[in-house]
Amino acid sequence: MTKYWQIPNTQYPTWAIDLNQLTDFLDLTGIMKQLKIVKYNYSFIYQEEVIKYGISADKSCTWGERIYRQAGHLDGWNRKLAPGSSGSDMQDISNEYFTIRGTHLNRTGMVIMVVDMSDVDSPMINDPSYPLKKLEREQIKAHIEHTGCSPIGNKKTEEYMDRKGFVKRDLWETLFGGN
Repeated sequence: MTKYWQIPNTQYPTWAIDLNQLTDFLDLTGIMKQLKIVKYNYSFIYQEEVIKYGISADKSCTWGERIYRQAGHLDGWNRKLAPGSSGSDMQDISNEYFTIRGTHLNRTGMVIMVVDMSDVDSPMINDPSYPLKKLEREQIKAHIEHTGCSPIGNKKTEEYMDRKGFVKRDLWETLFGGN
């Protein structure tokens, strides 16, 4: 079975990573390094249900740190990340999922979708992460429209992005000389 594969016909390069096919959550760092993905949107999907949308645009030294830290708190690995470490919100999400569905989230049945935004330039001079935030908001908004609620892992629906104004980079450079 394949550990990861590219999804065809997407606006940005998009990859699916099947956690059931990995032996350790740190395998995610090797996959992200191999794909050279540094800025990305991601979604955790458990048994075809979107659990959480998120972004990673930081300059971490560790490839895929955001997703491996969250995945490392899922049940089903030979070892888990220590409670309280970064990404532990996934354990809280799993506990809430258990309250609703009667089962905890597990790496078996979990796929991470990664949208590679590494080469996408921001039109906002003061917010290099704007394209990632905008896509995350669009994903959450579409989920709400389709299901009537946000994913269990997205308490914040990022509605502020609907009202966020900005000066486009080209206008800024025209007005203030970007040379």
